Amino acid sequence: NDDSLVYLYRHPAYVYNGDNEKFVSYKFVVKDTVNPALPNAIEGDIRVYHPPVLMIHGVWSYVGSMKVLADHLVQSKLYEAWQVKNIFHNIPDHPEAVNSQITYANWAPDGIDALLKECSNNQLSAGKVDLIGHSRGGIFVCFYTQSAVGRTYRNDVNKLITLNTPHFGSQTANLILDKRLLLP
Repeated sequence: NDDSLVYLYRHPAYVYNGDNEKFVSYKFVVKDTVNPALPNAIEGDIRVYHPPVLMIHGVWSYVGSMKVLADHLVQSKLYEAWQVKNIFHNIPDHPEAVNSQITYANWAPDGIDALLKECSNNQLSAGKVDLIGHSRGGIFVCFYTQSAVGRTYRNDVNKLITLNTPHFGSQTANLILDKRLLLP
């Protein structure tokens, strides 16, 4: 169509933000390549913000488990409070069922959906999040990114950070959760 313009924007893989600003601004210019003698048709700025952050805590944690980290991110002035989300679950009954990971498998994708919706509601276009998983929360975020349990991974994670995650299992958890070892 002669009276429309279509352009494709690809978010940079890395954004240098040495000044610790909330966003980096890039200027863009759209030129008429058919008739270069015409003046620039469109000029503007694109602001690239830090990806929102989703945190999922581990077993026996509580709602304040990642509060210090969340508060620090907001106080750094690099994030608004709505860009940082902490997934909290009630402390489950112990011992848990052996396949409890199936019960919690959609925490990561559901949390990502909710966080991206919150960004959209606040006029921020975001397609990926930074995921932080602590302990068992790290297992759940890895399950999601590997499409191991629950929903299929949708390429919506910018960075994955795990903290104190037992990637190779936890003998202590096995000991605590094994019903055969519980005394009556």
